[in-house]
Amino acid sequence: MKEKKRGLQNEKFEIQARYNALNAHELKMKIKNGNIAEHPAWEDYIELKNIDAEIKEIENRKSTKAT
Repeated sequence: MKEKKRGLQNEKFEIQARYNALNAHELKMKIKNGNIAEHPAWEDYIELKNIDAEIKEIENRKSTKAT
């Protein structure tokens, strides 16, 4: 699980760095405001949201096992 989470975090960082965005919400706002081109940014935004959800799921499983 640690390696999977680390890989997801690396992918997340790459997307954030590509658009100079701190998180998915900031990326979405940059797209909506026209600061960056919609394509492929929308796809990357969706990917970023999925990565966040998967990381959260891993963390939830980890905390459930700890109790």
